[in-house]
Amino acid sequence: MSRLRSWIKSHEKIYFMARVLQQFRNPDFRSRVLAITDSPAMVKIERLGEKNPDKLFYLIELQDCGLSGLFALLNDTVKRLELARRLGATPYVLWRNTSYYPEGNAFERYFLQLTDISYEDILQSQNVIISRQQDGFERDCSQVYYEQPGYLQAIGALYKKYVHLRPEINEKIHKDLQNSGLSDRIENSIGVHFRGTDFRQSLAGHPKYISYEDYVPVIKDFAGGGTAFIFLCTDDDNALEYFKNVFKDSPCELLYYSDTMRSKDDFGLHYENFRSPEKNRDIGYEVIRDVYTLAKCKMFISGVSNVSFTARAVNAAYEKTFEKVKVFDLGLNISGVTSKVFNEKFNVTSKKSHTSSGG
Repeated sequence: MSRLRSWIKSHEKIYFMARVLQQFRNPDFRSRVLAITDSPAMVKIERLGEKNPDKLFYLIELQDCGLSGLFALLNDTVKRLELARRLGATPYVLWRNTSYYPEGNAFERYFLQLTDISYEDILQSQNVIISRQQDGFERDCSQVYYEQPGYLQAIGALYKKYVHLRPEINEKIHKDLQNSGLSDRIENSIGVHFRGTDFRQSLAGHPKYISYEDYVPVIKDFAGGGTAFIFLCTDDDNALEYFKNVFKDSPCELLYYSDTMRSKDDFGLHYENFRSPEKNRDIGYEVIRDVYTLAKCKMFISGVSNVSFTARAVNAAYEKTFEKVKVFDLGLNISGVTSKVFNEKFNVTSKKSHTSSGG
């Protein structure tokens, strides 16, 4: 029997199955095994080397390959940072192979890194937690766009603690506000975010498309029938033309960044550098500028998206709370076009799965 036991132990998969059969009636054993893959409370501290014995690192490495919008990446990151906060761990964030900065760490292109210790040193450290998708707040893939009670405020607190724009990005936004004439008017404006482009194609697992027409009565209601500034943030050229036409003879004044890239077709802007690599457009900066400008507005109207959620989170973290908010929510598309269609069209290959997606 001892020889059989030794043989079983020498074969990892067989030994594992034997232990499962031995303990399957034990509820504590079952819950612990399931928690390994399912629970955001289950962590494994890796010993990758001998450096930094007095520190605990939390490594967030997203290998996106252009599949996601910038704020899908950021919100996935911030959700995970809740676990780092609870553990008192030092986070390090790495976004690889994105359309925003294919050759380097896109997180560091726009935001300050969360530690001075290098990635190479962390990979040689004694105490490292490798981030998993389920870390942080308890949400599954079907809940990516939806909030639990108090979630917006909790995420806002994490933004304030961990997410800091690079000084040159912050200064550039400040200059753009001044040069566009928005700086004196934005705090009295109705911020409007309209998500078009690929949302019109009924993307599977994404929020259902909201039409231009649905926005107009809400904007007029927020304006109270009088004069108002309306700051429009949209990825969709058709939407911009529609709202310009609707409000051209109105006492309301439509404001927007004239130099923002927008699209007339049904492809998300986060694919733009795959479609037209010769342009090398910094679309990441433009959507960050839109979000931080929206966050300064007096009121806010949007559909459900990562961009609109982030504008509300940044507002909760840094600005005065919006006086009025309307978020259109028709639920998610159960079926429809998948990101695979776009990936194949632009020859984008994912090296690692990532549950967040477009804006």
